[in-house]
Amino acid sequence: MNRIYFHYSTQELEYEYRQHFGNPKKLLELSDELKHRSRPHALELQERVSKRIASLQSRSSEDETILRLLRQMRSHDQTKQALEQTKRQLVALRLRVETLEAELEAERRATTVDFDDIVCLKKPGKDGVLFVSVSETPSTDPTQSDVSSP
Repeated sequence: MNRIYFHYSTQELEYEYRQHFGNPKKLLELSDELKHRSRPHALELQERVSKRIASLQSRSSEDETILRLLRQMRSHDQTKQALEQTKRQLVALRLRVETLEAELEAERRATTVDFDDIVCLKKPGKDGVLFVSVSETPSTDPTQSDVSSP
């Protein structure tokens, strides 16, 4: 392996540590160099570098967890918005169905003929049409009503 910090003193390695405190790649390179050093100051620096690498890796793992949770929250938020939009559409559809049902009921009432209201049935004429006349006021005796001719 190429030791890029081979000619650096421990003090220069300390400076590099401070300069690249948040850079895991540089810290790993420093750690590799410090493994070859045995002086107390270098061993102490090796321990700090190792702790910092572990901290960055832990933080990176936590950051990944946070990012994953944020993506899930964003996904849930989009799903929630879609559900709210669907709910609004369903409410609008329900209102439209109720309106159509009311219109159909009104139409049914307008076209419903009670058999008691039928006054006279005429046999088909030359054109084959059956004529039915309906009284406007209900009567119990169809023979007493006026029969309208077509």
